Amino acid sequence: MQWTGALKSFVLVFVPVFNVDGHERFGRWNRPNQRGPQEMGWRATAQNFNLNRDYMKADTPEMQAMLRLWAPGIRLYTSTCT
Repeated sequence: MQWTGALKSFVLVFVPVFNVDGHERFGRWNRPNQRGPQEMGWRATAQNFNLNRDYMKADTPEMQAMLRLWAPGIRLYTSTCT
């Protein structure tokens, strides 16, 4: 089969905390309409950009730097609205 060795060159980059500003500004009332966890960070950076929504456009310096370090051949946007 053609896909036999495909995973040998596969690289997965996982960044657990990309929005450091929002991660550190956590509190009980940051997202009152969202169920759990009890305390969570902000979605926006200190400049009020939502890095979860900036992957494709790359308007923020943080995302531009990440894409300069790692320019993937395929980009997947996995943020969902539920």
